[in-house]
Amino acid sequence: MKNHPTEPVLPGDPLEGAGGSFREHRVEVEAGVDLRAFEWSGLDRSEAPLLLVAGWITIVDSWAPVLARLAQTRRVIYLESREKASAGIRSEAMHKDSFRVECLGRDIEAVASGVGLKLEETVLVGSSLGANAILEGLKQGARCRAAFLIGPNAEFAFPLWTRFLMRLPPGAYGPLVPLVLWYLRRFRLDVKSEPEQYERYRRTAEGADFERLKLSALALEDYRVIEDFEKIIDPVSVAFASSDHLHGEANARRLAEALPRGTALACPSNAFLHRPDVVDEIDRYVKMVS
Repeated sequence: MKNHPTEPVLPGDPLEGAGGSFREHRVEVEAGVDLRAFEWSGLDRSEAPLLLVAGWITIVDSWAPVLARLAQTRRVIYLESREKASAGIRSEAMHKDSFRVECLGRDIEAVASGVGLKLEETVLVGSSLGANAILEGLKQGARCRAAFLIGPNAEFAFPLWTRFLMRLPPGAYGPLVPLVLWYLRRFRLDVKSEPEQYERYRRTAEGADFERLKLSALALEDYRVIEDFEKIIDPVSVAFASSDHLHGEANARRLAEALPRGTALACPSNAFLHRPDVVDEIDRYVKMVS
């Protein structure tokens, strides 16, 4: 795997210095595909290094407050997975199979190697699709110190009408973004109690690369995660909020029970899981299993 020059490029540090020293990496994970990763490191490295894989098409701004808090006491890598607009994907690799969760899982180990991170000493944190990517990476033999997963999906149950949308040309997606946001707001999210969750999805949808969004959605259409869990021998915490109807408490508990060293962690809200306070839960869990 090839690690490209790590000089920061515009727009520069997404944390604007709040995370200490900053570097940007581009790592080739397979022929025709290279990914962007951000790295921060404060003066205090008392905690184990941490690699964060965000959710589907999530933008780094959504995690900035958490990343700034994490970077105070450790080296932090934020990986932008291949469905993000920042990924370099040549035309021959731009097809549905390139966006399978199994590929996202392999990317984690490749990026860790590319930035000089010993994965077996690293805490892996993932949210939604990023959490599923971590599970796939662990099933494929990657090792970590511990994994802290926020709202992983037991399956991706797309409504029938969205399956129709997946087959439209990518150019038709832009005008449909308001419809998708309305559906999330009306049926899947508790906007009154947790407006931050809806705002994250709104900013994410409006900044998405629609061709990659379509291919990624098609790759997820029949995905099921609960298989080969016996291969995961490292401790995994599955964090959830009862108010998060999009990912579901029942699915989170089912995943935790199926994992050999799984732990279900109930948290106050989805918003809490994306605020700096979640760092205390991560550190508490890592200390417990260490």
